[in-house]
Amino acid sequence: MIVIKKVIVCLVFITLSTNIVTAYGHDNWDTYGKNFQNTNYQNDTLYAPIENTELWSVNVTGNYDSYGSICVHDGIVYAVGKDYDGTDTTYWGRDNITALYLENGTILWEYEVGDDVGFDDTPTYYDDCIYVPTDGRLNPTDAQLICLYAENGTVKWNTSLDNINTGTGSCVIDDVNNLVILESVGHLWGLHINNGTIKYNVSLGGKTESSMSYYDGKVYCCINSQDSLTCHYSINGTLIWKAKTESVWDAGPMIVPELNSVYVVQNKGTDHDTTEVSAVNMTDGSIYWNWSMVFESSDVATPVYYNNRLYCGLCGYMYCLNASTETMDNATREIWNISSYDGSEYCSPALSNNFLYYLSSNKKVTCVNATDGSIEYQSSALSLGDDVYCGDAVIADGILLFTYDDGKIYAWGNTTQLLVVEGIEAVRVCVSYKTDTTNVWNIGDTVFTIIGVLLIIGATFSIVVIMRKFEVI
Repeated sequence: MIVIKKVIVCLVFITLSTNIVTAYGHDNWDTYGKNFQNTNYQNDTLYAPIENTELWSVNVTGNYDSYGSICVHDGIVYAVGKDYDGTDTTYWGRDNITALYLENGTILWEYEVGDDVGFDDTPTYYDDCIYVPTDGRLNPTDAQLICLYAENGTVKWNTSLDNINTGTGSCVIDDVNNLVILESVGHLWGLHINNGTIKYNVSLGGKTESSMSYYDGKVYCCINSQDSLTCHYSINGTLIWKAKTESVWDAGPMIVPELNSVYVVQNKGTDHDTTEVSAVNMTDGSIYWNWSMVFESSDVATPVYYNNRLYCGLCGYMYCLNASTETMDNATREIWNISSYDGSEYCSPALSNNFLYYLSSNKKVTCVNATDGSIEYQSSALSLGDDVYCGDAVIADGILLFTYDDGKIYAWGNTTQLLVVEGIEAVRVCVSYKTDTTNVWNIGDTVFTIIGVLLIIGATFSIVVIMRKFEVI
């Protein structure tokens, strides 16, 4: 005799319209800034984390300056750990690259590099491999670019590099010339992607403290000196132009090809009397415009671009600026701003489905309506001291991820989703789900498979999906 142990009912109300084609799959975030243009924008997805709920946290990252962020591919999270080998017992470390399941934070594999400072930079996923530079600050022989197989964390190749150090930034991939490209401490490296042998090493003319960007055979680098934005051919590192921007610390260049623009946030390093946002012509390095503001700190991060707007975390504020290449004064370019402590600091925001996500400078997980800057929610403050560093916000499969100086990677999510499909506005989808082991019953595949079949009809309709999960003994 079969006895029903538990019944879980999931009731989903969805309204769709005609001629909609939506392919449901994983939302990937393959490198720093989501892609090699550093746009920090997750394409409008079937759902986004609009509810203030911590799903899980796992202790894998170390607790010293967690600048290194996360990449996610096909439901697997790749994170880095940064150790500090000091005498203070509050510092502990995991000099590891760790792969975890996005659904519940379970560790899939770990790769340890040795007793040094660890990793400072976001991993890059490309073609079934993970690429990440390690810090050689204490032991130069530990300075490597490492290529691991993403499936199991085994080494495909690792290459020792001189002059590689903290603040290297993520790798980019030139898939035309089969090169993996890296910048560190004033040098630009190009390595053959199949075996890691070095093709070129050129000087950038200044120290680098952020990730670079790549588009159409060119790499764009920010250095901490005058004429800070440089453009090089990715095939050989040859310099094309230098832009008359100020020095850059922490914020990488962000590319918008349709506007022929590179956007860069400048804070003059430790001399932070003025923070500046510039739009630069991708073709010749000329400046379209500069927007500036005086702040009390110099903490900035790479902005988000979406729909002709820039979302900039600047010194504890969040600013929304008009991204147009047209000239306008400061006041006209500013669309809205969020006051100090409710804005971001160090952490680059992520945007999806018209919501902006970041860890605010008052240590709260923050969700903002990107249209008008109104706060959708803020979590209670995370419990750390005054000096807090965290990795950039990442969104994948409806989950917000970030690293934090308590040694953990956090997953933030919801039981209320936003459904976005081509040709219609966002529709809220209420979902109830639970399991004994993870408290998450992922019904997405089932729901959207049903929707995909119904879309063949091609007519306007509303549907109610009722699913039951029976456990039997």
